[in-house]
Amino acid sequence: MAAAAPLLGIDPKMYRHFAALTLVISISVAIFADSDQEESIAAQVQQQEHQAELKRQETEKAKPKPVLVDARGGGWGSESGDFGAPMDSGGSDGGSVVVLPPPMANTIQVEVDPRMLAQMTPAQRQAYLKKLDEEKRRREAQGPYRPTTAELQSLRSASALRSGSEGDD
Repeated sequence: MAAAAPLLGIDPKMYRHFAALTLVISISVAIFADSDQEESIAAQVQQQEHQAELKRQETEKAKPKPVLVDARGGGWGSESGDFGAPMDSGGSDGGSVVVLPPPMANTIQVEVDPRMLAQMTPAQRQAYLKKLDEEKRRREAQGPYRPTTAELQSLRSASALRSGSEGDD
């Protein structure tokens, strides 16, 4: 029996060869493209880690350190007891080490919504920012807010109610 003539005049083996060649080219392109992408991703990750490290170092440098004060008046190590002895003296010696918070400036931080500013005209924006600056100066001149005894008591009782206890502990 005679072989059937190809439909378009192309031998079917050619289709198989074309499919195999297409697969080989696609796989080789994928391999080379993947290795380039991995290298670029690795470089980006390394750059991000470096930037994060620099930012962490900047925040550590900017962070004020606590001030240690010996309330007894003695130097470090003098009259501090034996090695291995309990550190909590129970208040018998009349003094202790106090950790004071770092000094804080009376600063007011104002955050402005950029979406709101974008909707304003330049004149409105300038007037709004001027008003915020005046309010900031006024609050800084007032000094820090000190709650009254009644406000503190109401906060303590509200906290006690939320925690489930009947009163102040």
